[in-house]
Amino acid sequence: MQLTTSGANQIDAEKSAMRRTIGAAREAMAASVRAHQTCCCVDQLRALPVYQSAEKILCTMSFGSELDTRVMIEQMRADGKQVVLPRVAQSFASSASSASSAGSGPAATDLLLFLTGANTPLETSKRGLTEPTLAAQPVRPDELDLVIVPGLAFDSQGNRLGYGRGYFDRLLKKLPATSKCVALCFDCQLVGRVPVSDRDEKIDILISATAVRTISK
Repeated sequence: MQLTTSGANQIDAEKSAMRRTIGAAREAMAASVRAHQTCCCVDQLRALPVYQSAEKILCTMSFGSELDTRVMIEQMRADGKQVVLPRVAQSFASSASSASSAGSGPAATDLLLFLTGANTPLETSKRGLTEPTLAAQPVRPDELDLVIVPGLAFDSQGNRLGYGRGYFDRLLKKLPATSKCVALCFDCQLVGRVPVSDRDEKIDILISATAVRTISK
């Protein structure tokens, strides 16, 4: 069912308010609590059969007060996983030596995916995101076995509140049925209900420091 304009505006307002609330709670976490919960989440991820059987795993380099994915990435490489990192297509466009002709190349709302190793060069985008350079090996969405998505808030129904640009919602629509989508979060990021619209994609598994929830879609 398509939302009316007023209904869509209400959902957007609820999302903005929740981003402020959960963002502030995450910022207020003590460093020791943050480190402990990060380790708990990574341990629980590694215990999952979908992780153990996965070869190519997509995740992001953490930003600001997010759960520290650098710890997770190091462990994934130690476990023999192939780590894929995203790059916002706008970064691609700004870094290209020449502009693409109209209608060609990736859309500015897409994520480009690249296989990375411990020595793969990374750079900081204008938004402050750590991303692979264009020299890395590109990866298609249908090659991914597991996707670890970032987010600000999550609920027990598998709904996710992102940062408002929809990059991962669009990416998840492109995944094959065999790929699984997992989110790792601090306990303060768990909420009773995430406001959602028909554009929002659900996750398959939610991992917090205290629980693992498999979502029935």
